[in-house]
Amino acid sequence: MLPRLILLIAFVLAVVTIIKLVRNTPEEQKKGLYLKLGLSGLAIVLILLAVTGRIHWIGAMIGALIPIVRRSIPFLIRMFPLFQQFLGTKTKADDNGQSPPPQANSDMDEESAYAALGLSPGATKEEIIQAHRKMMQKVHPDRGGSDYLAAQINQAKELLIRNLS
Repeated sequence: MLPRLILLIAFVLAVVTIIKLVRNTPEEQKKGLYLKLGLSGLAIVLILLAVTGRIHWIGAMIGALIPIVRRSIPFLIRMFPLFQQFLGTKTKADDNGQSPPPQANSDMDEESAYAALGLSPGATKEEIIQAHRKMMQKVHPDRGGSDYLAAQINQAKELLIRNLS
């Protein structure tokens, strides 16, 4: 009798919590919330069926793992580039709306290299290195910058230092 009462109280508290959560969720996010609640509810039901002996525990485990697998798919795709090619998914650069870094081309002249680094013609090697370092801190892809701009700044530094030698 007591275990059933505890389960009933836990069920009522869960329902009240879910109702409050649904009411406080913006309309555009409710579809995702319903999906999460449904999958979580399915996992709980499967676990309860396994505990009471009405379903085999392996079947319950497989069903309970569905929400976990669903959340881990993006991680697996990022970790294994082979999945990206197989599934035809976008890369990180595509998601940011950026193009992949261009191959080294010789279209950049000395004037545009100075402009890219924010230097005036006749800068010393130390000034070029300092300007490059400062610009890379601003536009590096790891800090939310663009692959294209980082490649242009690297190319400008290489061109200017090569011309100084």
